[in-house]
Amino acid sequence: MKNKIIDVYKIPNCLVSITVENPDFSKLRMNQFVEIGGKKYKVHSIPFFRSIPPKSILKQDTFTIDYTDDELIDKEVLFN
Repeated sequence: MKNKIIDVYKIPNCLVSITVENPDFSKLRMNQFVEIGGKKYKVHSIPFFRSIPPKSILKQDTFTIDYTDDELIDKEVLFN
């Protein structure tokens, strides 16, 4: 399954770092909304690819959203 959440790291009262399995970030953009489990969340940071090392600031399978206490593990992320 594309974009299945496999890890969540919460930064209290700030952001949630989302790691997805088998990511397809071709439609992922800053400040867009993504849907996870029927709810919408605003994207704050995305992988930044570079042609020279380091290849990205974040892992290439990770992005961040607004802080939430919602259970996100094993859900699929939909990028609109």
